[in-house]
Amino acid sequence: MPVERFKSKEKYRKSLAYRHIHGIPMTAEKVCIKGRCHKVQHSKNAKRRKIDAAQRKKVARKRG
Repeated sequence: MPVERFKSKEKYRKSLAYRHIHGIPMTAEKVCIKGRCHKVQHSKNAKRRKIDAAQRKKVARKRG
């Protein structure tokens, strides 16, 4: 069971954000923050959903 260790909750959240932006899945089932371990469950489909040009235009029109 993989464990990832972080010095603060902020560092953990930054790591999650970085992985989300770059499409890197989070594989740890346990996360330790300041020595306290927490059981976590991450999305099974961590990769970003790619949309085609037609959908992108549709979304752009909705936004204004």
